[in-house]
Amino acid sequence: MAVFVLDRSKHPLMPCSEKRARLLLERRRARVHRLVPFTIRLVDRRVETSVLQPLRSKLDPGSKVTGLAIVHDVVRDSAGFHQRTRHTCMFPGCNGATLVRQPYMTNTDWQQAADAFLKQHPCSDIRDLAQ
Repeated sequence: MAVFVLDRSKHPLMPCSEKRARLLLERRRARVHRLVPFTIRLVDRRVETSVLQPLRSKLDPGSKVTGLAIVHDVVRDSAGFHQRTRHTCMFPGCNGATLVRQPYMTNTDWQQAADAFLKQHPCSDIRDLAQ
């Protein structure tokens, strides 16, 4: 379960694990801000100096209790793996040649197309759709 984290000005930061929250509280780098949902406030961190990732909050309306979930915005394929959807060549002579995965491509088709592209453009930089 994730623990919500605030900076010293009460701006939201990235959630952390329960173990990390316990360590921060033991080392007096954090204070308990709220019990439900459990939230800690860091003493020595500001949002300007922190690295944040794209997150979404989702609600699970159950029959008796409504649940809350924090979800990373990451594209995954049917097998549950992080999906590489784009190869871009950043070499100046290639003018940003890009290979984009089409929706109908299977994993083997995509792998063959990506291998052929990488042979033609060895200077390519792999980019994810989530970036």
